[in-house]
Amino acid sequence: MSESGFQRKIRQTKPFRSEETEALVALFYTADRVRSARSSPFQGEGLSPEQYNILRILRGAGKEGLRTYQVVTRMIARAPNITRLVDKLEKRGLLSREKSESDRRVIVLRISEPGLALLERLDRPVEQFSRKVMAGLDTKDTKRLIGLLGQLCETVEPALS
Repeated sequence: MSESGFQRKIRQTKPFRSEETEALVALFYTADRVRSARSSPFQGEGLSPEQYNILRILRGAGKEGLRTYQVVTRMIARAPNITRLVDKLEKRGLLSREKSESDRRVIVLRISEPGLALLERLDRPVEQFSRKVMAGLDTKDTKRLIGLLGQLCETVEPALS
């Protein structure tokens, strides 16, 4: 059996036990490289990718805002430290946190005008970064990748509940 590209990348001398294992290693390896590079559009603004994601979610929610748990369920990466992330964003004036009038236990998060302005400044660099990272795939391959990852999520997500 010949050595695969990912075997070489991780300097693994023995073949993978299965194609499924190799595929997961390739997915984790690639995700780590993209995640490491992903922060570059945000570095100049002092934002983590998770903080950017929270602001992006709140921008999409509009003036009504969202409850904290609703933000968590929409995040790309699970964030066990949501309170700390929100604290930092609130301290910078990028979002507001208000107790619901109908239920004082519920916290509603809303993006602020400075938060909207920051996202607007980041929209173009984030789009350029996405195109740069995905430049190795043509449109057809990109759509296929999206479909394959969607299929994988359908298998994995029930196990997370």
